[in-house]
Amino acid sequence: MFNNELYQKLTPWERDFLRSMSEVYRKRRSFTSKQKKRRSQNYRTANWGSEPGRLVQPEEMMETVFLDTETTGLDDDAQVVEIAIVDSTGAVLFESLVKPTVPVDPEAAAIHGIGPERLASAPAWPEVSEQVRAALEGKRVVIFNSDFDLRILHQTAEAHTEGQGVEAYDFAVRWILELETECAMYRAADVFGATNQYGTISLVNAAAAAGIEFQGRAHSAAGDAATTAALWRVMEKPIER
Repeated sequence: MFNNELYQKLTPWERDFLRSMSEVYRKRRSFTSKQKKRRSQNYRTANWGSEPGRLVQPEEMMETVFLDTETTGLDDDAQVVEIAIVDSTGAVLFESLVKPTVPVDPEAAAIHGIGPERLASAPAWPEVSEQVRAALEGKRVVIFNSDFDLRILHQTAEAHTEGQGVEAYDFAVRWILELETECAMYRAADVFGATNQYGTISLVNAAAAAGIEFQGRAHSAAGDAATTAALWRVMEKPIER
């Protein structure tokens, strides 16, 4: 049930983020209309067919990893500023700050603590994307609010292909769109129930409902990814009747 008293204590940015998660939950869409138009234009010229001889692994045979990002904001131009990937035990497989091509929203920086000073010497997305790809491809990627993070990954990759043509776009974005993903937020809302008026649940509330301690610092990519891994372990246990 929605707790109005708790909602009133949220900052405007946190309320916007909650609303954005709700919109994703209701419509189950990963991309904005602007992005869909861009993707549609590229699909007409890029060859995105199945590769001959490509085998799809059964889900139960796939290794599971957990991903989280911190971002410049929530809008159609928002990008990654921090990314972390952990294994099923919460051990970090990859972690990095990422220098965006757009400014960090001050309200976002106030949440995750990542501003221009910390990003000044950080690598740009093209410098880390192959490491991220290697850590994710061929695995089941679990994300808390997967539609949001996938949209942010797409926007970040796309920002570095402007004016470079279809082939560059295809190389930068295709692997992101083909990832095998599951959303821990959807699962948690189903298992523990929604805790707000938008029909979703926050990672903090889901962790509390599951009886697990938050791993690391909230709103850090590694902490959120590790907490998602711990939450997923609880949710995958057989339900005792």
